[in-house]
Amino acid sequence: MFKFRTAVCVLFLSAGLPGAVIPIQGLFNTGVDNSSLQVADLDGVSDPHWLQNNATAFTYNINRAFGSTIYIDENSLIGPGSLASRWISVNGAGGPGAFTIPFTLSFNLGSGIPSTASITGRWATDNCGTAQLNGGAAFSTIAGCNTSSSFTQWSAFSVNAGFQAGINTLTFNLQNVGNGVGAIRVEFLSSEVTSDVPEPATFGLLGASLLALGALRRRCAAPMG
Repeated sequence: MFKFRTAVCVLFLSAGLPGAVIPIQGLFNTGVDNSSLQVADLDGVSDPHWLQNNATAFTYNINRAFGSTIYIDENSLIGPGSLASRWISVNGAGGPGAFTIPFTLSFNLGSGIPSTASITGRWATDNCGTAQLNGGAAFSTIAGCNTSSSFTQWSAFSVNAGFQAGINTLTFNLQNVGNGVGAIRVEFLSSEVTSDVPEPATFGLLGASLLALGALRRRCAAPMG
């Protein structure tokens, strides 16, 4: 009985309060402003969140440049379009020419517990590429540099490992082949992380627990009869 009571006391005293599951802050789609709205429908507008090779990334409308309807449309008028993002590139002309450029987005987990974090999304490339978190192994790859499948349809991605406390960096490495233009488009669909700060609702539980804790401590300290 004494061992059981001691075990209960130790378990009670060591139990922690649960944290809130919250969205990860700072995940901005390509080509949007601070309110997550598409920036101006013009080529060469600076992206305020994404960098290309540590330099500014710029919006670039592939459809308008080619006069074609094969690309994922900027204005959601044809194909698997979306109003949630825009194509971006190394400059307002889409290059042009062959290049391999890392496009990066940094975000802060804040009070989030890294092992609980996860992100899902989709991306498209002209022509192909790989995606990494904090320089780790690729969690998504778009192959087929010489096919149209990379820029006429979305490729889904998810990442739930490799996060670290504080600042994290997502890198989408874009490879453009040949002498044409190149661009990339990224959209986040969901994200979550458990905060190490308790939810407000748990403070009521904390009060009740403290009352119970006082009673339990007295029982733990009481001599065995």
